[in-house]
Amino acid sequence: MKRLFAEDVRLFAELCNAGVNLVRSCTILRDSGLAPGTRTTMEWALPKFEQGATLSSALSEAPDRDWASPLTVAFVRAGEIGGILDETLANLANYLDKETELRANWLPGYETALAFTLWGKLLVSGMPILQTLSVTAGTVDDPKVKTTLLAVRDRIKEGDSLGECTELSEVAEPFALPMIAIGEECGRLDEMLERVAMLQIRCSKTKAASAEA
Repeated sequence: MKRLFAEDVRLFAELCNAGVNLVRSCTILRDSGLAPGTRTTMEWALPKFEQGATLSSALSEAPDRDWASPLTVAFVRAGEIGGILDETLANLANYLDKETELRANWLPGYETALAFTLWGKLLVSGMPILQTLSVTAGTVDDPKVKTTLLAVRDRIKEGDSLGECTELSEVAEPFALPMIAIGEECGRLDEMLERVAMLQIRCSKTKAASAEA
C-alpha cells in the first residue's frame, strides 16, 4: 500500500511541475490514483478548496491516514511556503520509496539511515532545521533514534553546532558525526545527510554479510 501511495504522491508532483492547478490535479488523482485512500481523500478535499482551504490544511483533516499523516502534511506545507510544492512532493515520494525498499529487507542500522534520509529530504524542501528534527523524530519507530534526534534539536536550539552533538554517534557509524559537521560548515547539510545515510546502509549490509560468513 505504501508503494501505491508513493506513486500517487509522485503523480501529484508531476502534475504540479507541469503547471496543472490544484483543483485539476486533485481531480486527476481522484480519478486515477492507485492507493485506495487517494480517491476518498481527493473527493473529500476538493470542496475544501472552494472554501479557501490550503492543501496542507485540507490534508491534515483527510480521512486517509497516509495523506493526513504529519509527515505528508509537513512536506506539503513546506512546499506551499516555499512555492516549490512539486519539489517537496517529489522528495516525499523518493523518501517513501526508500522506506519501502529498506523495510523489505530490514537490518540493524536502517532506522538511523532512514532518519538521516528523511532529515535531508526535509531540509532540501526548505523546512527550518529545528522543525526537520521534530518531524523526523516523530516519524521514526526506534525509541533511541527518536530520543537522540530530539536531544540534537534541543542542543541546536541552545546554540550548539551539529559537530558538538555527540549523541549522534550513539545511533550511527563513527563517520556520521564528522561528515554531518562538515555538511553544516559547508552549507550542504542536506547533501551530506544523504551520503551518510547511503554509507550507513552499506555498513549495515556489510556487517550482516560478515556475520553470516
